[in-house]
Amino acid sequence: MHIQVVVRELLNELFATDAELTAYCGDRYAKACRRLWADGMNRIQKINHLLAVVAPAQLLAELQETHPKEVAATLLRHQRERTASSSGELPPVVDPGYQRLLRQSLVEAIHANPLRPHGVATLLQTWQGGGKTLARQLSQWLGSQYGLSTVWLRDQASLDSTVPEFFYLLTGDRAVRNLIDFSAWLQDRPAPHGLLIVLLGTHGPEQLLSQVAAVVRSYLAAHPGSLFVVVGGIRVLELRQHTLYPWLKLLPLASYVDIPDLTRTEVAQLLALQSPPIAGESASLLYELTGGHPGLLYELIRQRLLMREPAEAHLRYQLSQSRLLERHLRDPQAREVLRKLHDGEEVASLLDPCIRHDPTRPESRLYFDSLIKIDEQGKTIARGALNISIQ
Repeated sequence: MHIQVVVRELLNELFATDAELTAYCGDRYAKACRRLWADGMNRIQKINHLLAVVAPAQLLAELQETHPKEVAATLLRHQRERTASSSGELPPVVDPGYQRLLRQSLVEAIHANPLRPHGVATLLQTWQGGGKTLARQLSQWLGSQYGLSTVWLRDQASLDSTVPEFFYLLTGDRAVRNLIDFSAWLQDRPAPHGLLIVLLGTHGPEQLLSQVAAVVRSYLAAHPGSLFVVVGGIRVLELRQHTLYPWLKLLPLASYVDIPDLTRTEVAQLLALQSPPIAGESASLLYELTGGHPGLLYELIRQRLLMREPAEAHLRYQLSQSRLLERHLRDPQAREVLRKLHDGEEVASLLDPCIRHDPTRPESRLYFDSLIKIDEQGKTIARGALNISIQ
């Protein structure tokens, strides 16, 4: 188990916003933060600099003191993933405080189209929209039904990551330092019945991600029984431009699957899975406030916020801390879309994939940041948390 990977993951999970990360690290590593965290640095750059000056083991020990339950769960999951990787089994989801809904019909639909005919699926998720959970369920089902082994690629790099850092973060293997190493590493994965390659996120440098796409496409061509799934949002759409030929060829338009929000019925089913179960009458309120968004639902369920006033207050806090709305309000095009929605005016329909999948459109950018959605009548509306914020 690589401590640096674990610490990086914990920092991202425990401190979801820059403000939270800065407050935590500033209290404990003030000298390092003041010296290295320059204005304009993005989150990944800050974490990279912190790991460069504070030993990962020291950071992990500190986190174990301040967040013992979360660190224990993460360490257990990494241990099981390492064991599962050698046995070809699915890495389990370790989160005793939140049971996830098994979306079996969606898993089977993704296999029927696009995975079976095209060999690839592009799972387009909104911010915290449940894509990773769905990828795990897809992996488990393909393993049990068809014997496919899974390779998990986690793009946790930043735009300025070095080549060795990028490939190490992608594979978790320090021996993988460049494109040639990555190609050989992928070829060496055990796959007696075929391989499912899952890429979680597309955050790193475009050139290196383009190289990954070329290697994966070459692997699929040489191994017809293998499949590829990428989980992402607006960045995937941006990568699939004509200037990035490997992504254009690897991900046909027919591979797109928009991961839907949970329906009212699914929200009720999710609440029934919790321990202890949550009464079904809470489903309508939580659906109203979140629009069925998995990430927002997780927050309310985890905190057991089942009454309107505290649930709304927490959603306002989550929205402000994410700074998603703040960023879009600085964009004149996005701001105009939000104004129209607030005033009850019509905006471009997200039902149209030409709108929804065009990263140059403000509606698309707002959609993938989970600020607007498609309602049950097919109309573009503000998500519940945004309605709360702008009232």
